[in-house]
Amino acid sequence: MLKTKISILALAFMSLGIGAQPSVASLPITKAVTSDIAKTQFVKSPQDDRVYSELMLENGMQVVVISDPSINESAVSLSVGVGQFHDPDNYQGLAHFLEHMIFQGSKSYPEPNELIDFVAKHNGRYNAMTEAQLTSYFFSIPSQQFDPALVMLSDAIANPLFKQVNIDKELNAIEQEWQRLRQQDMYVINRALANTVNPSHPIKKFGAGNKASLENKAQSINLYDAMKRFYEQYYSSNIMTLTLVSNQPIKELEKIARKHFSKVKNRNVANTRITDSVLTSEALNKEIKLRTKIATDILMLQFPLQNNFTTWQNKPNAYLNMMLSSQEPGSLAALLIEQELIQMVSPLFLPNAYGSEGTALIQFVLTEKGEQQKDKVIAAFFDYIALLKQKGITPEYAQELAQMLEGQFNNFQKPSALQLAMQFSRMMHTVSAKDILHFDTYFSEFNSETVQRVIDQFTADNMRIWHISDDEEVDTPLTYADGSYSIAQIEDKKKALFANSGYEFKLHEPEIERELETQQLVASSDKPKQLINDKGLSAWLKTSEHFKQKQGVIGISIESEILNNSAKNHALTNLLSVMMLKDLQRLGTRAQQRHQVGLMLLQNANGNLAVNVVGKTAKHDYYASKLFEAISEMKFKKSRFNSAKKLYRESLENLDKLPLTQQSELYFGQLVKTEAMHWSAEEILKQIEEITLEELVAFHEQLMSQTYIDLFAFGQYGEKQIRDIAVNVRKIFGETTRVSKPINLVSYQPKEGTAINKKVNSTLDNAYLRESYIYPQESMSVLASLKVINQLFNSAIYKSLRTEKQMAYAVGSRAFRVHKFPAFSLYMESADVSLPKIKSEFDDFVVGFYKGLELVSEQDIAAVKQGLIEELKQKPENIFVESQPYFSDWLKGEYHFSSRAELEKQLKKLNKQQVLDVYKRMLLEYQSETVLLQIKGDSSVGNYFEFSK
Repeated sequence: MLKTKISILALAFMSLGIGAQPSVASLPITKAVTSDIAKTQFVKSPQDDRVYSELMLENGMQVVVISDPSINESAVSLSVGVGQFHDPDNYQGLAHFLEHMIFQGSKSYPEPNELIDFVAKHNGRYNAMTEAQLTSYFFSIPSQQFDPALVMLSDAIANPLFKQVNIDKELNAIEQEWQRLRQQDMYVINRALANTVNPSHPIKKFGAGNKASLENKAQSINLYDAMKRFYEQYYSSNIMTLTLVSNQPIKELEKIARKHFSKVKNRNVANTRITDSVLTSEALNKEIKLRTKIATDILMLQFPLQNNFTTWQNKPNAYLNMMLSSQEPGSLAALLIEQELIQMVSPLFLPNAYGSEGTALIQFVLTEKGEQQKDKVIAAFFDYIALLKQKGITPEYAQELAQMLEGQFNNFQKPSALQLAMQFSRMMHTVSAKDILHFDTYFSEFNSETVQRVIDQFTADNMRIWHISDDEEVDTPLTYADGSYSIAQIEDKKKALFANSGYEFKLHEPEIERELETQQLVASSDKPKQLINDKGLSAWLKTSEHFKQKQGVIGISIESEILNNSAKNHALTNLLSVMMLKDLQRLGTRAQQRHQVGLMLLQNANGNLAVNVVGKTAKHDYYASKLFEAISEMKFKKSRFNSAKKLYRESLENLDKLPLTQQSELYFGQLVKTEAMHWSAEEILKQIEEITLEELVAFHEQLMSQTYIDLFAFGQYGEKQIRDIAVNVRKIFGETTRVSKPINLVSYQPKEGTAINKKVNSTLDNAYLRESYIYPQESMSVLASLKVINQLFNSAIYKSLRTEKQMAYAVGSRAFRVHKFPAFSLYMESADVSLPKIKSEFDDFVVGFYKGLELVSEQDIAAVKQGLIEELKQKPENIFVESQPYFSDWLKGEYHFSSRAELEKQLKKLNKQQVLDVYKRMLLEYQSETVLLQIKGDSSVGNYFEFSK
């Protein structure tokens, strides 16, 4: 929960999609200065075997094509240099509305959503998004279908029809999307920012849009004409960027780009970037209190940041991020955590967030003690800044940064084709295409002046203080969002409190550690091999079939019957985890910065504690040992125990404030026992209040003596290395009474013809219904049928209930496994439709879809099957993607490690009649267990659906 909250804060200030107007000052977009090394070639990691090429179409569209013969899917992303900041005053949300309308029919494909349907039918992925100054359209699809899909995309961009009949439908979609958005903390924070900065900046406007902001205006042109005018004004090829990623040769991809996208009209639009200032002098020196739904106490310091894109090669922002993130002894984070004032600190530098300027954010997650001493935390920050100015801007620390960035660059992991396409099309608007692959890691030389210019902006007079929690004292409701805020001047007497914290900070000695290439490459293995099966210990190894990089993943499961066998022990396990996380923060930061190693601690679905060591393998033995030593030698202090209680309590109190899709996963998981949390939040909260420190210490001691260690490693490891790691972590924990692997106490067996109707109340207003069918026998053949059904069902229900009937923004289905049982779910989240009405529509659609499925040809079924098979056969992009199916089988105890291969085998054998039979048995004749999950807020329309007796 805490990680989600931090991500929300970061995303809130990165997205900044909050509104716009065209009547603001603008200049040509200033790109980052091209590096010398990229003037002649794309700069890529030695681990990147893809081929890149850049071209400019005759119409001025900038294009990058990327060839990767190893992939079976292709991807495209097209970005237009216009977004919410360019909305007209009288039609706020117009850029977003246009994004919706683009695919409601084009000259050659007049029916709505033909591209979306085509992509879905072939097991592809499609989406679009409108940001502050960009609008992007992107999809991936099996390579055999890439060309016809590109025909549809290019026609939609070049020749949209904008049928009047679709206006009202898409207005409903925009309204539903906003009703969902307005309740989310990320959006609430965005709106608070918009309401407390320069009122003449387009950030003030309502970029998401809703029915009210987009309905026809009496004294203006109507929405239809405004939309057409906006399209004709801004949808010009010369401010568009396009990326194609496929397995075809570069020259062929260049031909494809020219063939399909040269027809997009060049209207010679001036490339624009907003230049009005957001954080004017009037907006600074302010204290803002913001009430959100999520119960986590955040103190955030915000400073203006001059756009320093021109100095990107010197990495001043990355330099300061490294220094402020440090958890070495004596650092800001380490000392404040040690003093139990904060849980963590997260710096964030966004140099061009608002156009010509950006912002720096320093976020502190506070403890209960820290809530009472916020001024001391702020004073500590300024004391540390003073120390950095005096002693922390040196070539030696720059060498540490260079080493860290070099390691990240050299250990590059190939992203998916779709991720890569999106990265390029978006970044080409501000970064030279040939620099994109190393933009975040290239460090040309240390320049103290560029660092000094950034740090000089961190002053008390140049600051905005944000207090963010669910209980702030506020006086001003936000417009277009469910939240309130208050804002006041920071008085001089308050600033005097920031002068001296009384803490003695110190900087660590710079360390440069060159990794010795001592590891030998190991041969790939066909299947995982169990290396150890001994008293209290098991170890497995699977080496990569596709990659020779010295990368890998080690998962270590800490198993015991005591971990999750009661509500109290579940609470004790999680309290222990929270306290462990605090101990592991410093180790995790060092591992990531110094050695590109990620460390994770979590509780898995079986209720066991899981430790993951991920990344470069050279130091995995070292960090596995350090992790287990930290867990074994935990120090228990009353104050830290109380802090952990607070954090855990807040995470439970926040469950009904999470987006409804996340709530759905949790509650569904509880019903079918795929979540470790089998008890209600209220039951666990009661246990938390009663647990004493002495009980937690005793629980830790008991765990150490009753633990079974199960280890699975995937990647470039030798057998001896994994045996040594496994034996060592077992030795650190000591002797155990748990000789063999514990039997999972959680058992779940779906029962044919039964139904569960779970009703949940939420603080969010929308209604959410998820109807699931779980087959009562283990069957990969049934799962294969459900996968095929889902490809057709998902797009059909979206088209019917979302596009045509406009009942909701989020509608869809999925096929998956519950434990080892095949399952199928359909879901809808709606702002204005009752749960009984949703259920009625589901029932009608399920019956009607079967009639349509009978008419589907064997050829169409074969096409869907082939798309699914191609996805399974797709060479993984990187070693971590390759490892996922093996880890999934290991966690389920499926030690044959053949689930993926078996699914492919069953898909190949599948025919239309089998698909019809499975659909009929499970969804029409109820030869399955039905799980109905209903979530509604107090303000939601209607009541819950009830099964008739």
